[in-house]
Amino acid sequence: MKFRVERTSEKEPPCENCQWEYIGGEINSINTIEINTLEELIEFTRKYGNIIVEVENDPEMMIGPYPLIEIYDTYRE
Repeated sequence: MKFRVERTSEKEPPCENCQWEYIGGEINSINTIEINTLEELIEFTRKYGNIIVEVENDPEMMIGPYPLIEIYDTYRE
């Protein structure tokens, strides 16, 4: 499954092996990563630390067609 991936600290790129994907022009580019199994998700978490997985219920509010993995690497409210 493909995920949009970001860091709380806004570090770019957010992780190794992420790919830029353009969704309607360069201004709407996102980083994506492919994670297909629970084991891959656990390994990703071991490598990058705490994550937040977010699925927007309203498709019009989503940035791109993918759910979000946020690497939670700094405090935010």
